[in-house]
Amino acid sequence: MKYLKEYGYGIKELPRTTMVYFHLSKGFTVGETNGVSTFIGRHNYIYDRVFEKKGYYEYDRMGLAGYYKNDEYNYNFIIHSTDYWCHWFRIYQMNNYYTIEEF
Repeated sequence: MKYLKEYGYGIKELPRTTMVYFHLSKGFTVGETNGVSTFIGRHNYIYDRVFEKKGYYEYDRMGLAGYYKNDEYNYNFIIHSTDYWCHWFRIYQMNNYYTIEEF
C-alpha cells in the first residue's frame, strides 16, 4: 500500500494490484490522458508474450520504451516502463488510445 500511495493511488487499486502480483491479471488501466493510457502491471516485463498473442511484435527499444507493430510499415503503439515500480508492480504507459485490457 505504501508504494501505491507514493505513486498517487490508493486502497481502490489494492485488490487489482494484488491480482497482478499473484499473476491472476496482466494489469489494469488507472487513467487516460490525450490518448495515453496508464496502467499498473507486472514488474517483470511479460508483455512481449502478451502482445505477440495478438499479433504485435516489438521492433525497436529505446531505453524503457518498446515500439510495437503488427505490420512491416508503421508502429502501432509504444509501451513505456516508468520509473515507478516496486517488487509488486510497475506503472506503464501506452499511447495511441491502446489499453492493456485489449490484450
